[in-house]
Amino acid sequence: MKISDGVPPAEFRAQDYAPYAPQRSENSTRRLRPDEMANTLLGKTISPETAFRMREMVTVDSRGMITKVQPRHLSNSNFTDISNSITAPLTQRPQPAQELIRTPKEVLLALTLAIAESELDTSIKTPIIEHLKVSWLDNRSSRDITQNLITQLQRDLSFEPEKNQALLSRIEEISNTLEKEFYITKRNDNYYGRLFDTAFSEYVINNPTAQSHHINELLTQKLLTDFNSYPPAMQLALCAEIHQRMRDDPPGWREQIKETQEFLRAFDTQKFTAMLQSRDPYAIPLTLSLAVKYMLVAPNLRPLAEVATQHYIDVIENQRERIESLENSNFRSDRYGLLLPYQSAPQQPTRLLGTKGIRPIDCYQLTTQKITPHNRAALHAERAIGTGMSGSTNVLNYLFKSLIEEGKVFSMEHAKTLTAAYLTFSGGHSLNEAYTVFSYNDQKNFTPLLFNQLAGADQHNADAVEYAYQRVLDACKLLNTSRSGH
Repeated sequence: MKISDGVPPAEFRAQDYAPYAPQRSENSTRRLRPDEMANTLLGKTISPETAFRMREMVTVDSRGMITKVQPRHLSNSNFTDISNSITAPLTQRPQPAQELIRTPKEVLLALTLAIAESELDTSIKTPIIEHLKVSWLDNRSSRDITQNLITQLQRDLSFEPEKNQALLSRIEEISNTLEKEFYITKRNDNYYGRLFDTAFSEYVINNPTAQSHHINELLTQKLLTDFNSYPPAMQLALCAEIHQRMRDDPPGWREQIKETQEFLRAFDTQKFTAMLQSRDPYAIPLTLSLAVKYMLVAPNLRPLAEVATQHYIDVIENQRERIESLENSNFRSDRYGLLLPYQSAPQQPTRLLGTKGIRPIDCYQLTTQKITPHNRAALHAERAIGTGMSGSTNVLNYLFKSLIEEGKVFSMEHAKTLTAAYLTFSGGHSLNEAYTVFSYNDQKNFTPLLFNQLAGADQHNADAVEYAYQRVLDACKLLNTSRSGH
């Protein structure tokens, strides 16, 4: 099976991506207005020839996707020409790799599938697969570690060389694809790492526990108690600040919440309170998001915010080197999680139905120069890179600490999980970029997140890690790394 075998043939038909034709009646044809034509073309993929020819009318990114349209310069004939050039996105027209190079953790996944599909007895197969899983979830990754594991695996299977010949040949084939050098662009790409983070966050957000709701209630009570302590004029001023910060940060999941839409249309104190008391399925990430924004503007919380800000300046700010991409700064998407714009997860959900927002990760380009110590450690461990070490986590960390000082009882480990999941689900930070903020105070370094340790925090985390890892294996199998190497 080739990669393209996993994509339904219908997805390759260009007409599926063409704009709808103007509405016709028996007596007339309504032409689209310039702004309607612009909105119709945004997000579509066109051929390089058309992109060059129409460069004064549309701006496209490196994948041929239209990110900006100049309505005033767009005539009806231009619109027709561009529409006729629309094709399927590159993510749905994958090409087999001519020369396969795998990172150490990609090799572990390929080995896992090779063992799983082999004819080894279950008593032999199961512990090998489990060992490979533990190694993949570990925060260490290097050519030497993986090569030693392969050597040991070959030695263990050599007791019956004739019976295991096909498997040994497959292992040798996979071994030959192990990268000879450290490729930073491939580590930035990190498809499987991004898919893992996305799936983990999806599981946590969509499967809240009693502890999740308890933490949400504690945060809600703290914010409402503080909010109600101010006179009406100050409350309204706080609403105005929150309103602007929400407009500047519109995650897709928030667009589905009735209370947030009402507040954004016309804010007042009652609507702010209603947001905090929402019972929407996304109420928990909403509370976390509002808590970050509120703590930075509320007068009574200013001392706490100042301590958090100083820590941000001392530790976090220098770990957030990014190159801003102006083309995508206002691009709205229905995606959640950390997959890059050109990455997709066939047959797996990574999109929000019926809503769009702006993922922070779509507003920046990953850099290959001047890598920060935090990101260098993450890249070597094959941990996903988002927008850098998380400032929002820093704010919430101090807020959670204040709750503990007030005598509130809750699971700090679960609070960490909710924080990391909400930020990853929103398309901003990776799990690692959140957890290194929590761990820095203890370790004073940027040691990458151990997924094994994450799974050991509680059963909910264990279930989320298992779910995410299986999603990674499913994607790996679909992309056929276990058979053809493509």
